[in-house]
Amino acid sequence: MAVGKAYHYTKESTWKKLFSDQNNDLEPQRPVLGLWALVGLTESFPGWATRDKFIFAFPDNLGNVAWSSDARTMAEFDVLARDIGREIAILEFDLLPTDEAYVIDRSHVSDYQFGLSGDKRGALTRYIESRVSAQSYNGNFRMPELIIKNPIELRRIRFHSRYVGKILI
Repeated sequence: MAVGKAYHYTKESTWKKLFSDQNNDLEPQRPVLGLWALVGLTESFPGWATRDKFIFAFPDNLGNVAWSSDARTMAEFDVLARDIGREIAILEFDLLPTDEAYVIDRSHVSDYQFGLSGDKRGALTRYIESRVSAQSYNGNFRMPELIIKNPIELRRIRFHSRYVGKILI
């Protein structure tokens, strides 16, 4: 029985390669604080946030809805989409109770990046400390981000839609 749906955004070429191979699963790619580690800010954070790799997704297709509630959160969504690429495949899969999945609130990082929170380390701490299991998440985050530690089998993944620039097709 599924505990919800997850929507993973990836380069369309990555999806095509994954789907054409048929022997691959969607694999965790990077740590939660991966980029921050490059600037030496993560040495005091827990290993799950700095070393463990995760698949990043949105819970129940909230990425393009909840994150568009105001100009700042939509700008953050656009930054993430731009980092993926111009042609994005949105992949949907059921989140199962056996998945090691959590929801974290990216708004803490966004607040810092947009000058609403003065302390970078404090923003990262609040981001990491917001983590709750996906099963117990109650929808209260401003910018929910789903992180999944285990691979997702290809048979569980469905193509949902394409996102090109700022236009959902």
